[in-house]
Amino acid sequence: MNDGKLSQEFEVFLETLERAPAERAAFLEERCAQDGHLRDRVLELLAGHDRAEDHESSVGPGWSVTSQPGTPKAIGPYVVLSRLGEGGMGVVYAAEQSRPIRRRVAVKVLKTGSDSREVLARFDAERQALALMNHANLAQILDAGMHEGRPYFVMELIAGVPVTEYCDRRRLTIAERLELFIRVCEGVQHAHQKGIIHRDLKPTNVLVSEDGATPTPKIIDFGIAKAITNRLLEATVHTEIGRIIGTPDYMSPEQADVSALDIDTRSDVYSLGALLYELLCGTTVFGLYSKSAGLDAIRSTILNTTPSRPSDRLFDDASTTTDRSNRRGSSSEALGKLLRRDLDWIVLKALEKDRVRRYSSASELAGDVQRFLDGATVVARPPSTTYRIGKFVKRHRGTVVAGGAVSFALAAATAVSIAFGIAARHERNEAQRRAGELERVATFEAERLSALNPQTFGATIRDDILELAPDADAERIREAIKGVNFTTIALGAFEHHFFDDTLDAIDTQFEADPGIRATLLQSTASIMAKLGLLDQAMPPQADALELRTTELGPDHALTADSLAAMAGLLKKRGQFREAEPIYADAIQRLRKTRGPDAPELMKALNEYGLLLQELAMYDQAMEAQIAALNGFRTIYGDNNRQAVKVLNEIGLLLFSQGQTEAATERLIEALEASRAVYDADEPEFLAAITNVGGALIKQGRLKEGAPYFEEALAGFRVVHGDDHPTTLILVSNMGYLLQEMGRFDEAEAFYLESLEARRRLLGPDHVDTLTSELNLSNLYVERGTPEQGLHLLAHVIATRTRDLGHVHPSTVNAVNNLASLHNRAGNPDQALEITAGIISETLPALPPKHSLIGSVWRQHAEALLGLERFNDAIVAAERSRDARVATYGTSHRLISSTDRWIADTYDKWHEASPGQGHDVAAKQWRSRANTPD
Repeated sequence: MNDGKLSQEFEVFLETLERAPAERAAFLEERCAQDGHLRDRVLELLAGHDRAEDHESSVGPGWSVTSQPGTPKAIGPYVVLSRLGEGGMGVVYAAEQSRPIRRRVAVKVLKTGSDSREVLARFDAERQALALMNHANLAQILDAGMHEGRPYFVMELIAGVPVTEYCDRRRLTIAERLELFIRVCEGVQHAHQKGIIHRDLKPTNVLVSEDGATPTPKIIDFGIAKAITNRLLEATVHTEIGRIIGTPDYMSPEQADVSALDIDTRSDVYSLGALLYELLCGTTVFGLYSKSAGLDAIRSTILNTTPSRPSDRLFDDASTTTDRSNRRGSSSEALGKLLRRDLDWIVLKALEKDRVRRYSSASELAGDVQRFLDGATVVARPPSTTYRIGKFVKRHRGTVVAGGAVSFALAAATAVSIAFGIAARHERNEAQRRAGELERVATFEAERLSALNPQTFGATIRDDILELAPDADAERIREAIKGVNFTTIALGAFEHHFFDDTLDAIDTQFEADPGIRATLLQSTASIMAKLGLLDQAMPPQADALELRTTELGPDHALTADSLAAMAGLLKKRGQFREAEPIYADAIQRLRKTRGPDAPELMKALNEYGLLLQELAMYDQAMEAQIAALNGFRTIYGDNNRQAVKVLNEIGLLLFSQGQTEAATERLIEALEASRAVYDADEPEFLAAITNVGGALIKQGRLKEGAPYFEEALAGFRVVHGDDHPTTLILVSNMGYLLQEMGRFDEAEAFYLESLEARRRLLGPDHVDTLTSELNLSNLYVERGTPEQGLHLLAHVIATRTRDLGHVHPSTVNAVNNLASLHNRAGNPDQALEITAGIISETLPALPPKHSLIGSVWRQHAEALLGLERFNDAIVAAERSRDARVATYGTSHRLISSTDRWIADTYDKWHEASPGQGHDVAAKQWRSRANTPD
């Protein structure tokens, strides 16, 4: 049955039969008042039914129940009532069985002339497919046989209408439609479990009847079904080259691709997504039936065109939007808002071109729909950043830098180009001027809103709860909310009560003005990223970049701004490799569009330098940041806030490379410059004090560094209060200083203060809370009580693995610390197992010069030494030394430290196996430790 009209006819026929004979005519006139053809067809079915009733006891081979030409009188023991429909292989009749039970059935007979081996095989495949399955939402096979030399099979007769038609006629709400859809998915899942792929799921093959208390969807027409694993099609059904099987509006890309022969269950998942799309917004994904396009054009659309979001497609045809919304029991505005986000994501995940990215099964799709109905977080999210950036790079392959650092030798030293500015001003048209004004307004709003602090806001919520609690309940409530992450609550409030509404308003109110829409999306994405809503910022950021690229072109200044913002968001998300070519491209475009002296370019150069540090590309990072520093000084003069910020970051970069004296000089220079541009109580000035203290302490100059830390901590306690996130960083820093001094008990007190405050204010899984746990566990290891830190490290590792993945540097660092803990606790077997896993699985994913490489090999060497595998330990230590030389150069203190460790290991080997020359090797390495390479 491939026509929804035929199913409607049979539904009305059965409804009429339920009436007394005297009432049928009046009922039918009213029921079919607007459709005379429908009334006539139902009258014909009633006539055939009446004749069958009259002759039931004397049915013979020569008796005819219908006047329609070519309709058989009977098929085997089944009296034919009416011809219902015709498909590619067979004709379907409504028939009646009288014995052993009386019931109406559907009989499908292979069409005359359709007796090729392929069609016979497919017809038999459908019969076998139905016979294998037994599910409430699948049409059941009842019998099979031969009629005039042609095979037939008998199915239950579904007195229903196509699911989309049923939902629209009953004006089902979105929730009711989703409940029905879940049951369809359950039926498809059952077929898949029996090894059957339908391959032609569409509304007319999903009929809904109301036989019981609730509507029941039934999946019919397995005529082009395919076996997954069994030998169901052993008679062989081959898809001919150049031919596609299925219905275009619901056909998966792999079905449309005639070269793809490995169709699997995910093809049905795609079709279910297309069905869900239509149930939600009232139109098909591409509207292929409504287009007069050839097969090649249809195939190209399916393979290459990205579907619109259902929430957008709802408004594509303004003349029908209101009607389609009404059929869903909603207004168009409310329906659009309901579809946006979760339901959009669910549908688009099911419709992914790449089946690897789709739901893996019909049940997984149904599960996500159920999660939406339950108000839970859905699995489907917007396409990942890596995927979207990959698509962007693919579309702009000729313009995006493929990799490697950009050279800045002359970029920042160039004087202000007056000619460039004049030319740019002359080229601006009125639209650009309006966009610029709007951008300034949006930037103002962004700066105002980004001043919101979710940590402070969350702490205020917590304090207000306790303040409003009755005295008798205060302690109980305090204990009950102890583990609540109020920062997350605050962020959730920002997201759901501000940003969601803002994004909805941008999408609907500025749909006709993509330039303004892009500006507002960019502004909103930037605010979200600054507040830490990194995943949520990705869709508006990607949309802003896409809109500007499309509307303004890739070489427009605003497009370059969005490109740099995209790279910055990737960097914040820890996706350093993905961010690097985007930053490089953005810098080239900024230089071209805004000029070599633009502040936007300098900011991007500095951020790019920080990214390159994360990739252990230290020389290129220094080049970028020196260019940014010189550029800011050229634009604003020597003493300006932007230059001071970059100067601080250059000092930290030098220190990370082991250039401690040069680093300290730069940081002291930054501190002196800060005195000129900041007030004494500004956080930036206090941060500069902190950096100098940290550099001195890292050099072992503890007494010199301590006053800086003390001054900074006291300043932050006054400026921000004891519980501010920045204050807690300084509290943790004081713990580190005391740990370096060997004052472990005092250090523990500071670490615990930081940890307990962060747990209380930020929650147990916040990145800062995890840092406190890591610091405290390191203290316990150094103090000689590593077992105290084991549970802390376990939590850090589990959380970072879940949130960042097992190859993220932060996760690797925590796992390596666990190895160190086991080495100190005298468990070298466990330490070795951990380090061996890191070396084989995660080190290859780190940048070649990353500092963690040397650290991991060092812990590996410690474990091997603990097992008295001296030679292997020395080999591992030498690997550690080589990695650290690559990272820091030969003069870093870690190099001489490693040399001494190797010398000590040779001494121990000599004690275990004297007379082998190990003592000589020890002397050589000890001498090397005292003499820089």
